[in-house]
Amino acid sequence: MPAYVIDERIPPIMTNQGRYADDRIMKRVTGELYWRHVTGRSLDRLAPHGAGVWTFEDLSATRRVDIELTSRNGALRQDQQGNRPRTGH
Repeated sequence: MPAYVIDERIPPIMTNQGRYADDRIMKRVTGELYWRHVTGRSLDRLAPHGAGVWTFEDLSATRRVDIELTSRNGALRQDQQGNRPRTGH
């Protein structure tokens, strides 16, 4: 299994918009789960899957994870308050 999994939602959004963003739960090497905001933008609108800039912001200071991941790819749809992660925009 690869070290990371590309969510199948990302490629079509990058193709259409040239950018992608969402909040997601990730796992640290220590096993701790945490929320992270991911933003990506292609450098060339005509080649949206080529070179790009991606940023990853740790949201631990403002958002806690109190439940275990349940799906095979680690995507979690709700945190303890029932907030839904943002989807691509």
